This record gives sequence, structure tokens and C-alpha cells, in this order.
Amino acid sequence: MNELKVLEEIKPAEVFVPNGTDSLYAEIEKEALSYVIDISTKAGRKDVASLARQVASARVKVDAYGKTYVAELKAKPKMVDAERKVFREKMEALQEKIRKPLTDYEDEQARIQEEANEKIRLEELARVQAIQEAQEKARIDLERREAEVRAKEEAIENARLAKEYEAQVTAEAERKAKADMQAQIDQAEREKAQAIADANHAKAEIEEERIRLEESQRRALEQAEELKIQAEEAQRRAFEVAEFDRQEKARQEANAEQARAENVEHQRTINRGIITDFEAVGFTTDQAKKIVENIFYKKIANVTINY
Repeated sequence: MNELKVLEEIKPAEVFVPNGTDSLYAEIEKEALSYVIDISTKAGRKDVASLARQVASARVKVDAYGKTYVAELKAKPKMVDAERKVFREKMEALQEKIRKPLTDYEDEQARIQEEANEKIRLEELARVQAIQEAQEKARIDLERREAEVRAKEEAIENARLAKEYEAQVTAEAERKAKADMQAQIDQAEREKAQAIADANHAKAEIEEERIRLEESQRRALEQAEELKIQAEEAQRRAFEVAEFDRQEKARQEANAEQARAENVEHQRTINRGIITDFEAVGFTTDQAKKIVENIFYKKIANVTINY
């Protein structure tokens, strides 16, 4: 007898839908029952056995098509997840690329601030060295002036002794010597007083310069401290902005993942309810699941599920 012809071409997407196998079954049934076989003959019985085997073979073949089609459907979520991962990694790289100018700018600002602090430190060191050198110069100058005063005093004292010796020779010589000696003493006293005044004035000038330099140093240190505080504050703000961005990104990702999980669970709940309703009106569990699956994947025209 002839082979069944209805299985030459099967389109799984059209067959494996609700009631999609009804027409295929009807064709097989029609063709199989169209044969008139005489069961009383050996050839007839052989034909019946052959026809039954062909029906069984058709059943196995259609079921194999269904299994292959289900495997293809199950592979689609994996492809979607893989593409999501690729897109997410590209977006993260794009975010880093977009922010790189800001990161470079922040690094450059930190470098500039560090150079400014170093410049202030070197200037302050130079000021301190200048103060020390001025103080040393004033000390040497004062010692020199004091030595000059002592030398003049010794000269005066020597002159006085000489005049006293000469006064012993004659009264006139004594009077004259006393007058000259007194004049020299007065001059020496005046020079000594002037030297002391000059030394005191120099000391006052040195003290004023020291106070001025110390005030300048104090202001420089205050400015350096203020710049340091500003730099630390800028660094802290930059860290807070970066930390906020990181936490915000983590929060958004967590919210997105939670929303996705809640949506999936919500869809599952509605799908289970629909399956239960189909079972209540006479469909088997597998049939109900297949119907819901095909509606979900939009394989049935004009039918949708409101989630």
C-alpha cells in the first residue's frame, strides 16, 4: 500500500499553537481511513499492520518536531541575557570614557595645588633665612660698634693719665692738660652716647624687622593652611560626588533588578491563573500551558495578556 503523504512539510510555528494540530490530525485520519482493506486476507492484514506503523511513525515524527521547536524557544532567553550583558559592559565603558575628562581635570587641579603649596613653603623658608641673616648682621655690627667705643674709652683713659703726668711738671701745663683732657672726655662721652644711641637704634630696627618678618611668616602660614583646607575640602567634595555616583548607580541597578524580578513574578502569577481557568473549562494542563506560552510570545493574532 502507499505511504501517508500529509507529513511531507510541517511548520512548527503554525502547527504547535492552540488547536494547531487539529487540521493535521484530520488530514492523517482522513487519509488513513480512506483505505478499504479486506481483513479476511493475509495481504489485507499486512496492509493494516503497515498502516498502523505509518500512523505511529507520523506521531513520533510530529512529536520530534515539537521537541525541537521547544528547544529553540528555550534558547532565546539565553541569547537575550548574553546581549544584555554585552550592552551593559559597553555602556559602563562609555560612562568611564565620558567622565575621563573630569577625572583628568581633577588630577590636574590636585597637581597644581601641590605645586602652589610647595612654592609657598620655599618662599617661607627664604623669608626665615633672610631674617636669620639680618639678625646675624646686626649682631656683628653691634659688636663692632661696642669694640670701637671701648677702644675710644681706652684712648681717653690713656690720654687722661698722660695729662695727669704732664700736670705734675707745671701748673700751666696741668691747667692746659686738664682743659684738653676734659674736652677729650666730653667728646668721648658724646661719642660714647652717640654710639650707644646708634646701637639702640639698630637694635630697634632689627626688632621691628623681626616683628615684620614674623607677621609675614604668620600670614603666609595662615594662607598655606587655608589653601590646604580648601584643597582637602575640594578633594572631599570630589570623593563625595564620586561616592554618590557609585551609590546612585548601585541603587538604580538594584531597583531595576528588583522591578524585573517583581514583573517576572507578577507575570507568572497571572499566567498560573490563566492556566487554572483553562483547566476549569476542560483543557489539560499541558494544553493550557501551551496556549498561554503562545499568547505570551504573540504567536496568536489579536490575543494578548494584560499584565
